[in-house]
Amino acid sequence: MSAQRGAYDSGYDPKSRCVQRCIDELRRRGHEIGFHAGYRAIDDPARFMAEKKSMKIFLGGIQFGGRQHFLRLRVPNTWRLWEQAGLSYDYSLGYANHERFRCVTRHPFRPFDAEHNRELKLSIRLARPLN
Repeated sequence: MSAQRGAYDSGYDPKSRCVQRCIDELRRRGHEIGFHAGYRAIDDPARFMAEKKSMKIFLGGIQFGGRQHFLRLRVPNTWRLWEQAGLSYDYSLGYANHERFRCVTRHPFRPFDAEHNRELKLSIRLARPLN
């Protein structure tokens, strides 16, 4: 998360030495590192893109995805924004206030944009794959 400090955002700086050490340790351990859009980014595409750009700088050229803060999701607008940003997957398709999925499968799928009559180039993931 690279959102500025706010009522719902921690505001940590991905450039800080502490955060960089955490990222390096997570990579060393083989963990997936993803993007976590800030609370206000859902309504502000420029803010979303700036936050994503900041994370890309510090994560390097790896392909990544993530999830929306507080699972805030506006279908299909959020998914269009994620696709436009070049993110490969989204884990936001749950509910923030109870344990259920918003769809009938836990398998990854590509959402369909009915307004534009096309499948989006984004994988929707609901749970970590079982190994």
